Amino acid sequence: MNSELKVGILFLVVIALILTFTVFITPSLRKRGAYEVSFQRVQRLKAGDPVTYNGVRVGAVSAVDPILKADGTPAVSVVFSVEESRKPTVLVGDKTRYTIRQGLLGGAELEILSATGNPITPEATKTVDGVVPVGVDEALSSVQKLVDENRAEIQKAIIALREGMQAFGEMSGQVRDAVKENRDQLRATLKNIGDAAGTLDGTVTENRDNIKAAILNLRIMGDRIATVVGDNREQIKILLETFTRAGGKVEGAAGEIEGAIVENRPNLKKTIDSTAVIATQVASGEGTIGKLVFEDTLHTKAEATLDNANQRLEEIKPLTQGFSELKFFGGLMGGSNLRSEVAIGEAYLRIEPRPWKFYEVGIAYRSAGKDRDVRNDDPDKLNVDFNLQLGWKWLRDEDRQMYRIGISGGLLSSRVGGRAWWNITPSFALVSEIRQKHNTREETDRRYEPGDVRMRVALDYTFWERVTISAGVDDLTYEPGPWIALRGEIHDNDLRNLFQTASFVR
Repeated sequence: MNSELKVGILFLVVIALILTFTVFITPSLRKRGAYEVSFQRVQRLKAGDPVTYNGVRVGAVSAVDPILKADGTPAVSVVFSVEESRKPTVLVGDKTRYTIRQGLLGGAELEILSATGNPITPEATKTVDGVVPVGVDEALSSVQKLVDENRAEIQKAIIALREGMQAFGEMSGQVRDAVKENRDQLRATLKNIGDAAGTLDGTVTENRDNIKAAILNLRIMGDRIATVVGDNREQIKILLETFTRAGGKVEGAAGEIEGAIVENRPNLKKTIDSTAVIATQVASGEGTIGKLVFEDTLHTKAEATLDNANQRLEEIKPLTQGFSELKFFGGLMGGSNLRSEVAIGEAYLRIEPRPWKFYEVGIAYRSAGKDRDVRNDDPDKLNVDFNLQLGWKWLRDEDRQMYRIGISGGLLSSRVGGRAWWNITPSFALVSEIRQKHNTREETDRRYEPGDVRMRVALDYTFWERVTISAGVDDLTYEPGPWIALRGEIHDNDLRNLFQTASFVR
């Protein structure tokens, strides 16, 4: 029996053990979350989504199922788990809010907001109702209803705006004329102000002692104010911050208004007159805007359009519902066999339509290694190999939020092969890989490989959430050598969090 047949039998035995372990042991090891919150309805939330406490991830959603309450009312039960190390710090009470936050690029999370309470227990959440998420259609309906109920007030506001603009135009003209007619009086007033300043200086000199006493009284009053400030420092700090922001906005607005008036003084009156004419036409029901306000035709058409749009959305919802559950992972990997000095680089995209199932596609580049005389690559050919894998995961660990084992099969470096791995902890995983070798190419080809089967076994250590280092043994069936590699990934959640952060900053 040759070595290649032995390796094939060993691989089949490993796969059989994994399947047996999955079929017979998986049901007994699956854990259901111990905590449950009911909602009138949910949006986008599904099993596997994160659970956060005041913005910090503490667990995961185990199940989302429709239920009937004791009084027969339909509801949705959200069952979730909390990491063992987080339970003492997750405090819930009567004022705790359970909400569903939706991401801009899809997905959702169960959010727990609480400032006081006791450590979370299953009994503390079972009788709690979550806050119902607000949909876009409800917001549009509320706005439409608000407009319908206040149509008369809107018409009155437009008329009042027209009258106010007319009065403002008249007032600005009067101010301009008053300045022009009283230029000499203004000049005399400024001179009088200068004379008053000189008189004030003499008054200060003559009453120096009285001013000194007044300053002393001010100092005493200042000490008392300082005492009051010390007793109410936090409240005054909040008040000052509010006034500072408001003052900055008012100052900026005032500067912009002043500059606009100076630059456009000749056109300001014309603009006001034109606005008055437009407001008059609107108030009398003339023109497009006037018809929009006083006639119901456009309103009726808008209602019909919204109804048709909602109907179309309901029709295509079954087709688009699955897209919100997709997760994307992009990654780069670089490694080397330290014995043969063969370097390997890979770039890949992994798509997970379900938490336990994935598709992975990528490209791979492999160097020739040491002591090999190879010809240069043909620039007219694509000198890379392709990866195409279909994989599954089993044994969901709710407490650690991971799957224990997984396998994948398909093409590895354009050859038939597969991978199997066992996640020992969230940071450590034992990974094996086996595939056919490129032994049919010419020996002067960079991608030629001696032997029939390449097998690698390594231990992966994720020392940061997105970066993993791998170390083990490569090419076990031909010339075993030490293997070391580094892999980095980026998730679609990174982009989603970036957009959410940008929306908060804005």
